[in-house]
Amino acid sequence: MKDNEYLSVKDFAKEVNISVQAVYQRLNKDLKNYFKIIDGKKMINVVAIDLFTIKDDVKEVEQDFNDSLTSALKDSLKVMEKQLEEKDKQIAKLMELNTNNQILLKQSQDKVLELEAPKGKKSWFKRK
Repeated sequence: MKDNEYLSVKDFAKEVNISVQAVYQRLNKDLKNYFKIIDGKKMINVVAIDLFTIKDDVKEVEQDFNDSLTSALKDSLKVMEKQLEEKDKQIAKLMELNTNNQILLKQSQDKVLELEAPKGKKSWFKRK
């Protein structure tokens, strides 16, 4: 096809696999510079076909990129979930150690108080 060839709206729609209505909707937009009226009919330059093939290529590249990005994000999410599980386990162990240390500290403080208390007298903590 040559640059100076024109197709009717119907033929153009068939060529780019869109409806005739969609072509008419786009005449005042991105097809504005590619159409002219010849013998009272709206005709579209064949160069405009490239607009549709380029957009299809872009959509395909975008889809591939989105698929790759989605895959990478899912992998990253799995790694983070595993890390979070490990952190939860570490926190549980630390809380258990802290509880044990609190018990040991209490026992140590009780012994110190017991040793410091004068013999025969009860510590004022133990009086009731």
